[in-house]
Amino acid sequence: MSTIPPVVKSFGERIADAMVEDGLLTAKQVDELLELQKKEGTRLLKLVVEKAYVT
Repeated sequence: MSTIPPVVKSFGERIADAMVEDGLLTAKQVDELLELQKKEGTRLLKLVVEKAYVT
């Protein structure tokens, strides 16, 4: 029987999930931020503040 390894999320992704749960970000905003993070290599939380999604 093969098992699928759990997905390990970065600290920024876990924080982003918490912000979605608290209603501070939308899932769409998180997806956009994760794409930007991949392109720019910038920290997710820095992008959140730069985009002024959360101050």
